[in-house]
Amino acid sequence: MLKEFFKRFKITKKRILIDLTIILLFLITGFFSFSFVKRVENPPIEVKNESKKPIEVQVLNGCGKVGVATETCNYLRYLGYDVVNDGNASDYDFTETIVVDRKGNIKNAEKIAYALGVPYQNVFQQINDFAFLDVTIILGKDYHTLKPFKK
Repeated sequence: MLKEFFKRFKITKKRILIDLTIILLFLITGFFSFSFVKRVENPPIEVKNESKKPIEVQVLNGCGKVGVATETCNYLRYLGYDVVNDGNASDYDFTETIVVDRKGNIKNAEKIAYALGVPYQNVFQQINDFAFLDVTIILGKDYHTLKPFKK
């Protein structure tokens, strides 16, 4: 019965091999397309700060969980960032962690966001000419998804 099916539809070993090759090429193309899109959305950035001028960072607790700002400060200092201030945000209602550029160099904020695992859509620019720091991080209730808290 199977032989009749193959004969009826002219299915040969060569035809099966060609079909499998085409399917494999589609899968490989799909994989590379997906990885390209991911790389464009989140380009690789050097995590450690090895620039001549250290990036000065402020870390604020915007979720209310005790110790998250300190843990984040320790992680950033380990990576070579200059954490100049930590404390509490104006309130504890931040659902998501945000990274704010204060000096007009968005690349610094993106570098910090990448180091912590903060999505780029949560990086903002709020330039303050009187600020003595480059980047402010406000930790939200999603802090447990950040790199310093993943085990």
